[in-house]
Amino acid sequence: LRKSVEKASGSETVSLSQFVVSTCLHVFENSPNSSDDTDDDEEAGDLDANGMANQVLLTMIMKLSEVQLRPVFMKLRDWRGDFNKENPNENAHKRLAFWSLCSLLGEELKSIFLPCLGTVFNDAVDELSYAVTQL
Repeated sequence: LRKSVEKASGSETVSLSQFVVSTCLHVFENSPNSSDDTDDDEEAGDLDANGMANQVLLTMIMKLSEVQLRPVFMKLRDWRGDFNKENPNENAHKRLAFWSLCSLLGEELKSIFLPCLGTVFNDAVDELSYAVTQL
């Protein structure tokens, strides 16, 4: 999939973006949560799958304009869902995948990513604030 995105022209990338995002979300959804009965090899494979999905998304996003990036990012944000303090483990795998992708996009896109990051900054602060109370 990454090679297809790499070889696609800018207009083809825009046309493929919904398919690429849906495919990567499927990967994130079907990577099992870390649990006590997960062996290290399986967990490492999941991390590789998530990392590969992140790389595919990064490759696609690098070909998009800032205007085209915003709806893609909002779809990812909506998929992640909201943080629930009463049940913090709810959608934890989605939040992990989302914040890992945000970290990668921040490193690679730098200031281009700031408008998108600004839309979820309060969400990050809320999750971090809750985590501090649990230490």
